[in-house]
Amino acid sequence: MTKSLWTAYEICAATHSSLCSRDNWAATGISINSKDINPGDLFVALKGEKVDGHAFLEEAFKKGAVAAVVDHAPPTPHHYVVVKNTFDALSDIGRTARNRLEGKIIGVTGSAGKTSTKDMLALVLASFGKTYATKRSFNSTATVPLSLASADPSIDYGVFEVGMNHPGEIDRLTKMVRPHIGIVTNVAPAHLQNFSSVEAIAYEKGSLFLGVPSNGVAILPGDNLHAKILETIARKNNIQNIYMFGKSDDCHAKLLKSYEKNGLYHHEATIFGKSCSFHFSMPGEHWAMNGLITLLTANALGLDLEKACAVLSTFTPSERRGVPLFLRDNILLIDESYNANPLSMHSALESFGLRTVEGKKIAILGDMRELGEASESLHKDLKDAVLKSGTSILITYGDMMHHLHTAMEKSLDCYHFNTLDSLIEKLFDILKPNDAMMVKASLSIGFIKIIHALQQKFLKE
Repeated sequence: MTKSLWTAYEICAATHSSLCSRDNWAATGISINSKDINPGDLFVALKGEKVDGHAFLEEAFKKGAVAAVVDHAPPTPHHYVVVKNTFDALSDIGRTARNRLEGKIIGVTGSAGKTSTKDMLALVLASFGKTYATKRSFNSTATVPLSLASADPSIDYGVFEVGMNHPGEIDRLTKMVRPHIGIVTNVAPAHLQNFSSVEAIAYEKGSLFLGVPSNGVAILPGDNLHAKILETIARKNNIQNIYMFGKSDDCHAKLLKSYEKNGLYHHEATIFGKSCSFHFSMPGEHWAMNGLITLLTANALGLDLEKACAVLSTFTPSERRGVPLFLRDNILLIDESYNANPLSMHSALESFGLRTVEGKKIAILGDMRELGEASESLHKDLKDAVLKSGTSILITYGDMMHHLHTAMEKSLDCYHFNTLDSLIEKLFDILKPNDAMMVKASLSIGFIKIIHALQQKFLKE
């Protein structure tokens, strides 16, 4: 029998609700999306600018929701909890959930690498104890409390991703998550349209440390241009343990050497002077840095470093985050289509450049969103990274990527498209056996359509 996660009494108490339809139910999960409901879930009907979750109550109940949190009593025989504002109620549930968590809590933010680092941490920590980690990329004002509310109170370790689009978001979320260990993976141009500068982004990322207790741990990128800002915020918050990762001599977790052997990419490092090594199937220094963060965290938790390295070496990226897919005719597809910003785009191109292929290298790049006035120059600035990657054919899509196309059309074979259908048609025409492709753009660009078309066209027989 599945263990209950929330009782009616607990939800009513957490949300300060005085009106419950009936009080004899218990939920085994929690959801804000009627499409994702599992039998036994509590459904929280959030009201957004475009979609009102109350319109999907019946769908949620048909799928097995045991109760719903709503802002008015619905004409339904099902269980419900009435609150003034369902968004605020979800935050209240998240805070209550955090109060009852028994294990060590880790918060992860950064301009890139949040989800991959979270996934590495989840993999390694699960080998040492009961672990819960944020599902997918649930790192927003709505999904962070959802993640907290979904965690079993008896976990040994909890890993929660914290993101932002606007100033002040991380401050609010970190005070909800209250991590024992706060991690900033990096600082780079991302969501610039809502911030005055990259330095302002650094201050926002550093605000993660405002939720870390003084006897906790702050982990930050020692080689980053804005590391001093992050360190200053941590020190002002009186955090006693401030650790850095990178390649510099003063980093507590230091990458010493990386090399390829037998199709694997090996990394040698020291963690507080202790030698360690790990490997991945994916090339690129950004993967090594995510690995360093994971090992530095394991060390801070007092875990066995040798075991952590062995488990870390079994890591594979989650879907659409650099997963290598081998199609028919030995065609390699590097699926980076989940999202993109300048740092992650440079990292993906660097990784692509480290791969040895028999045929052509084809880079398919789409617009990077939310970069504000710097968008044109940041797209143009990808030129050197494309050239260093060994790309022989560049295919671009979107208004901003047209600037890169213009900057590069005299340097290599370039094509630009304004529709995905025409892009896919051209791609099918130029693809040959043994070629390799890397596909990357912001999520809203819809490059998943390219991935699906390639998979369907070149399914292995």
